[in-house]
Amino acid sequence: MLEKKTITRERIAAVEPRIRPYIRHTPVMRVDMADFGRPAFPVDLKLECLQHSGSFKARGAFTN
Repeated sequence: MLEKKTITRERIAAVEPRIRPYIRHTPVMRVDMADFGRPAFPVDLKLECLQHSGSFKARGAFTN
């Protein structure tokens, strides 16, 4: 059975130096959903698609 691990701020801070050389700092962009024909609502997008791998998955792969 897999062990459940609670994600804490401390665990994230401990892993960050290990993954820093491999992970890009990606921007957050705010968009208005009205620009996409939806009701006006601000949405913040974390652009993990700009990672070397094209997704957020590298963060998890390097921490496990």
